Amino acid sequence: MRLTAAALLITLLAGCGGNGETAAPHASNPADTSTMLRAELDRVLAQRGIELDSSGRPTRTVSSLPKRVWRHPQRFNNLLLLTAELSWGHYQQGDYDRNGEVNISDLTPVGVHLGKDTTSPDWAAAQTADGDANGEINIADVTPIGQDFGASVGGYVIQVRDTPGADYRDYGFVDFADGVDNGSFREFNFSAPAGSDADDYRVSPVGRTREFDWHVYRLELPGTSQLEPAIAVRDGGLMLAAVDDDAGRLLFAGTNELHPLAAADWVAHVVDAGGVQASQPGLAMIGGSPAIAYCGTSSSFAFEVRYARALIVNPGAAADWQSHGIEGGLPLQSVRLLEKDGLPVLTVQNGSGGVYLGVSATATPSSDLDWADVNVSGAATLNLPELALVGNRVCVGSYQYGGAGEAYFSGARISHPVNASDFDSFPVWTVGIEAQRPSVLACGGYPAMLVPDLDSGELDFLYSSEPQPTSAASWFVHSVATDSPDFINPDSVLLDGKPAASFGRSDINFAWGRRGIPDQPDDWLLQQGMEEGIINFGIGATSIVVSDYLPVIAFTEYDNINGVRHVAIAVATEQ
Repeated sequence: MRLTAAALLITLLAGCGGNGETAAPHASNPADTSTMLRAELDRVLAQRGIELDSSGRPTRTVSSLPKRVWRHPQRFNNLLLLTAELSWGHYQQGDYDRNGEVNISDLTPVGVHLGKDTTSPDWAAAQTADGDANGEINIADVTPIGQDFGASVGGYVIQVRDTPGADYRDYGFVDFADGVDNGSFREFNFSAPAGSDADDYRVSPVGRTREFDWHVYRLELPGTSQLEPAIAVRDGGLMLAAVDDDAGRLLFAGTNELHPLAAADWVAHVVDAGGVQASQPGLAMIGGSPAIAYCGTSSSFAFEVRYARALIVNPGAAADWQSHGIEGGLPLQSVRLLEKDGLPVLTVQNGSGGVYLGVSATATPSSDLDWADVNVSGAATLNLPELALVGNRVCVGSYQYGGAGEAYFSGARISHPVNASDFDSFPVWTVGIEAQRPSVLACGGYPAMLVPDLDSGELDFLYSSEPQPTSAASWFVHSVATDSPDFINPDSVLLDGKPAASFGRSDINFAWGRRGIPDQPDDWLLQQGMEEGIINFGIGATSIVVSDYLPVIAFTEYDNINGVRHVAIAVATEQ
């Protein structure tokens, strides 16, 4: 015979009694205790507009997302392996039976231990029901159950902070199923490769599944035809850089909304009106202010890399920027930019097909003299370079000319490389003779790439089993999407510590890994055709960020009727 959770609660309470040392009110018999706890739960749930049926199930759908609660794990730095060994116990508001879900069965531990406090001999077991952490079990501990009722933990996201005072960023993910119940609590462990130098780590429970709806709209930017957007997070909002194709101007837009749902949420202006070319710029916060690396023309060079840095945190006009050229004689290519140790690092292809880094020794460069060139690829002929930090090392993903055409990886051996000998560079995966831009990212401290494979008609996920790979031998590959031609133009980011990607040409699509490092096609959730029939032309990729735990995508849409392009935004929403 099957017992409901409420009936089971009464049964478990039959032999329990408090120690009488708390002033918290509770009923004199098990049935009354059960009724009291259920009534209190109903009261708290009513504040959320939730009702339960007779078996304790909600009469309507409720959010399954647990509340974000950040805690610092125990940490041991393994100086031999240079790893940071992290460990923590399962914690979730209201989950007193430690099964990863908050439901009516979590009343049972409250009833079993009602009235106990820190002086009770079995407090080690009883404290699992001390939801308000006041050192006693009473009716107030029902409140956390009601506040998080329906939430289900899928695992823990791990964030890292490289230096004191820096922002935390997603680093990795541990699945709830990988925890070990040691009898007192469920314990989780994570080994952060090359992570002993990081300043700090923190963890938070996250949900099992998330279902996104997408709100898509067109930005109102200066000019009649805009394209190649790059989007990034700034303090308290988002920022975007794009190109006004008709007038050859660099554009910047900012919003103070974390989830901007309309063009009116953005304010835009022109940064550079002098011969800016239609390639995707790089955008990042450098030293606390926006910075843009981009391609233009000059009287001396057909194409050159330029750098614009904002003189204030929230620029509103061209006068708020300082721009200068860095390097000339380069092909028309997108530029990538990131902040490393508070300083700007960019990557671009040179005229002979080599990949170089531009590295500045100052957070506020003002001329080409503030930059140094770092050869990444040596004699290899590469293009379409993408840039990421894996740990605190610069890594570049690119495409190799010639032969069968291969995805190429270059990983710095040291924190501050100065020439090609400081990189391990090698082909990873054959992708065909038509060059397509990859995307490179770090997953749990390991390098990974998303690579369009035109010959096979798929988007592939490549990942290394070593944090500092020296050859293709440590890499594995599987397909993420196979709908031609909508697997091109990928960009990637970590969402809840798991890789997420935007990609597409005829449609805008979204893929999200179910694991910290997905190792098979079934480890991905796909949302396809978020904006069908809109053509995403251009050299550059789509651009994706995570803002306040939700993905936001920027892309180029083509107005076929009027023959112009515009920048569009897709903002994820959820219940």
